[in-house]
Amino acid sequence: MVVLGVTGGIASGKSTVGRLLQARGAFVIDADQVARELLAPGQGLTEKVIEAFGEAVRRPGGSLDRVAVARIIFADPQARERLNRITHAPILAEIEKRIERVLRSPAPPPVVAVIVPLLFEAGVERLVDKVLVARAEETEQIRRLCERDGLSEVEARQRIAAQMPAEEKCRRGDWVVDTTRGEVATEAAVDAVWRELVGPGPAAATS
Repeated sequence: MVVLGVTGGIASGKSTVGRLLQARGAFVIDADQVARELLAPGQGLTEKVIEAFGEAVRRPGGSLDRVAVARIIFADPQARERLNRITHAPILAEIEKRIERVLRSPAPPPVVAVIVPLLFEAGVERLVDKVLVARAEETEQIRRLCERDGLSEVEARQRIAAQMPAEEKCRRGDWVVDTTRGEVATEAAVDAVWRELVGPGPAAATS
């Protein structure tokens, strides 16, 4: 079994790559989903974040206002670092626990794909065997962010600039899948990676 890290910049197509890998038989662990679970209302980690950033980031019912937190951390590198110090260790520990659980299962999948936006920055690469980097042209990232999250172009550029440069991620990865040209081209690239990971054979149906 191969543990594959999937990373890339914001709006680079990581979720699409993860979905395509899952359709081919991979077990997917999404760091964003892990974070949502650990930052649910009433969780200790949620309260630590609210304590660090103030009641303004608490929504009615006790949930974390992720939009408010994002607005703060993408405008302030020190705030971003403070959030990372609070959240990275528990999220990393939970990801490691889930990988181990899959490894110990009676019939483990051929690939465990761990989707982590800050894989290199958070040291998650020590948990994986190989790394796939999803990338998209910056103009496409901006388009996706404006459409998906309702950001202005200035806000989109700010968020892209706050992350490790795409060129550096690509340099450190084992594979790069460019999602700029759409799903058909992305699927063909994922198929090529899958064949290298598990060998030749028919891919699972993607419908």
